[in-house]
Amino acid sequence: MYSKNPQNITANYYPINSAIAIREHKTLLDWHPRQFTVSNDRSQGGSSLNPGSVEFMQNRRIGADDGKGVAEFLNETDSEGNGIRVPATYYVQLGDTKERPSM
Repeated sequence: MYSKNPQNITANYYPINSAIAIREHKTLLDWHPRQFTVSNDRSQGGSSLNPGSVEFMQNRRIGADDGKGVAEFLNETDSEGNGIRVPATYYVQLGDTKERPSM
């Protein structure tokens, strides 16, 4: 997905070990803000680069050395040269933060 956000995208991914969430801001006195939470079954990079969005990075692939220390490009492939498949399970929760505490 292309992001219109001018921020450096790679610098805004953070380690997500169990869950990532976004929450609505309270705008009315008796309004109950909702929270959207996604739990993952493995450590991954995650971010919320645009308002109302959450994304995970399952497998990072770059075609040139990024100068970050490994001195080689990252392109993990299977025996047939295809990008590796990373099976993952996600659990989604949408809830009212006043009625029920977040995970």
